[in-house]
Amino acid sequence: MPILNETIESIDARRSVRFYDSKPVDDEVLLQLLESANRAPSGFNLQPWYFVVVRDDDLRLKLRAAAMDQRQVTEAPVVVVFVADPECWKEQYDRVLELSRKSGALPEEVCRFYRKNVDLLFRTGPFGLFGFLKKFGIPLRRLLKPTPSAITSPTDARNYVKAQTMLSAATFMIAARSFGLDTSPMEGFDESRVRRILKIPASMSVPVMIALGYADQSEQAERSARIPLSEKVRINLFPEEEQKFPLS
Repeated sequence: MPILNETIESIDARRSVRFYDSKPVDDEVLLQLLESANRAPSGFNLQPWYFVVVRDDDLRLKLRAAAMDQRQVTEAPVVVVFVADPECWKEQYDRVLELSRKSGALPEEVCRFYRKNVDLLFRTGPFGLFGFLKKFGIPLRRLLKPTPSAITSPTDARNYVKAQTMLSAATFMIAARSFGLDTSPMEGFDESRVRRILKIPASMSVPVMIALGYADQSEQAERSARIPLSEKVRINLFPEEEQKFPLS
């Protein structure tokens, strides 16, 4: 017998919906969903995301063309475009740390520790030299002591903040379902065109767009199939050998 609560039920009820009713999404509800997305976790509390809320019909029509004509872009009353900033570790992060210090969430010494380590994580200059040294130095350091991965290039930085921003996108979709709203996450689009349409800085990336609204009554979004959990879980070590997931 599954143990359910409202959050688990929202996760289980989420579907990717492509046909939407014309009913608008209330501003207060949308604001709450964005607040929830903004509360998502991120490494060092970087918060590398921005949210572009697109309701304009003409803009959504252009976005649909950039998104391989996916109909949910114009059928849903709202599209939220998630933007990831690989330069969030610079000035913006100083503000995050200052807010954390003033609120009492982090003591001064922890703020200094985070600032130092985030600089080491992201910094690659000058002229990529520090990134080059990290790329070859980290494997050598691992021979002596455990060492996490680090960002060694602008591409690494973009991939890192994209992954963090997807945590925010997942939070947004679960929160939407808890309000009875439906979503459709989209990664199939021409990112450069989306940036041009919405005037997003070229330095930033767009990991996902999410259509938001109420499913049309004709929508038959079935519960998508999943490989059984017993085949996905490993106990202690990855090789199964004779270990079995203990729950049926």
